[in-house]
Amino acid sequence: MAATTAWTVSDRGEVYPVQIGTRRRNAPAANEVLKFTVQAFHTAVPVFGSTVAA
Repeated sequence: MAATTAWTVSDRGEVYPVQIGTRRRNAPAANEVLKFTVQAFHTAVPVFGSTVAA
């Protein structure tokens, strides 16, 4: 599915339960926008083939 397509009822997807950690700034570089990194920590087993419900 394209990233610009909205989810609708009965669409199938994968669910990855995570908790997001604290952001860390990356080292700056000349002529570059501010960048940062975050870690995602698994909190449960992924669910494959999930269906969107209303």
